Amino acid sequence: MELGDAAPQALARKWRPRGFGEVVGQAAAVDTLRRALASGRLHHAYMFIGTRGVGKTTLARILAKAFNCERPAEGEACGDCDACRQIDAGSHPDLYEMDAASTTQVDSMREVLDSTSYAPASGRHKVYIIDEVHMLSKASFNAMLKTLEEPPPHVKFILATTDPQQVPATVHSRCLKFSLRRLGRDAIAAHLASILQQEKIEYEEEALQLVASQADGSVRDALSIVEEVVAGGVAATAERARTLLGLAAATAAPSLFAALRARDGAAALALADDLHAQGSDLDQVLASLIELIHRDQLAAILPAQREAGQDAPLDPTDAQLLYDIACRGRMQLQGGVDAKIAFDMTLMRIVTLLGTRPPPAPVAAAAPRPAAPPSPEPASAPPPASQPPPAPPPAAGPAGPPADAATWQALSARVDRRAHALAQQCVFVGFADGTLRLAATDAALLSQQDHLLRSLGKLTAGAIAKLEFDDGQQDEAAAQPTPAQVQDQEDQANEKKVLDEFETSDEMRKLREFFPGSTAKVVKESD
Repeated sequence: MELGDAAPQALARKWRPRGFGEVVGQAAAVDTLRRALASGRLHHAYMFIGTRGVGKTTLARILAKAFNCERPAEGEACGDCDACRQIDAGSHPDLYEMDAASTTQVDSMREVLDSTSYAPASGRHKVYIIDEVHMLSKASFNAMLKTLEEPPPHVKFILATTDPQQVPATVHSRCLKFSLRRLGRDAIAAHLASILQQEKIEYEEEALQLVASQADGSVRDALSIVEEVVAGGVAATAERARTLLGLAAATAAPSLFAALRARDGAAALALADDLHAQGSDLDQVLASLIELIHRDQLAAILPAQREAGQDAPLDPTDAQLLYDIACRGRMQLQGGVDAKIAFDMTLMRIVTLLGTRPPPAPVAAAAPRPAAPPSPEPASAPPPASQPPPAPPPAAGPAGPPADAATWQALSARVDRRAHALAQQCVFVGFADGTLRLAATDAALLSQQDHLLRSLGKLTAGAIAKLEFDDGQQDEAAAQPTPAQVQDQEDQANEKKVLDEFETSDEMRKLREFFPGSTAKVVKESD
């Protein structure tokens, strides 16, 4: 909404939401806050968690406005009273906004906390918004714990952070937490379209999709990028967006993809030479190539998404090889290696490995698939050995109570998601007379025990009626692995088997032949 300021404003500030109804992409958090405000069930401390530009500080200000609005209605501030206007202008005497990065000293935090004992100057509540709260020092966190847990009735705390792992658990436990999600590309593009329509600026849908893809889920980033694209009031065209975002070279990705599919190394390297001569961003070309691989495999799994004239999808094995090599190539481009060499070597790896497999046969898009002739075999004949019948799905009916660690392993895998973390960190101790005895390796997860009991009761048709957790849980836990540890061991064994098989595969043999004298080997690489 426009504030009517005479001086021009950045789009991110001009269109910053002033009420819950203007917030996009955070329906769950907004609905919960509205209901709580409408019913008067207010908490004393809130924490908004999420990446940059998803609305943490914006929601904090809207919530502060709702706390002190003179004429609230159904959990929404009116936006017109003196309190609302002062909060929008940043001049309300009872709203304190601070950046934790500049308030790390414990003495500064104590000064802030001392002010909580005084009554509000004009509103009903004194509201303290602490942005990037994870930047506070340990001493500052300790100083605020008591006040955060039992503040005066007129005080509300609203914390915001992009790194909740750095906030102590003692602070988490005193706050009502809301995790704000990244916005999808389509949601951001639709929001940008709405704003540009009101700004009376022409745009192309493709341009907004390009901007949204670069914003990485952040509305603020998207508005900053689109403001660069439409600087001077020009239309937001796809060509201009590509040029300003450095995406112009990405248009070569389809031709490069076609050359790689055809195993034409000479054509792929010629394209690489042209791109390098033009000063193109080779990392962005690989990023676009990865997106094309993704679309190719989506069309393989979801034929309805196949575009007109699109080639037959790659073999899944080929697609995974191509995807993996392209991702590794991007890492090498960003790792200080000469960009052209890294790009060329990435293309040669793809052509070499795909060259060990025959190219896909062309598929006629319009020709219907002929019906298979009727089988001369009688209906009672068994299926061919090469196509065994699919295995029946595992039984999902009621289970019996566990009798040992193995049966507990199977049962713990079936509990609902709210109790799954606790079940995976418990070892079996015993079962008798409807009581299941467990030992938990992580006492912090015992808050889920009610969920675990309800889930186990459903799974065993009431056979498990009570849970007991032994006091000597550490000794019991050390005696046998937890279900999570058993699963981790199985995953590691499977991963080793896959790596060993690939080490001796034809693909690796061809790669070593292509690089004679090389000591290439398969290396597991983490994120």
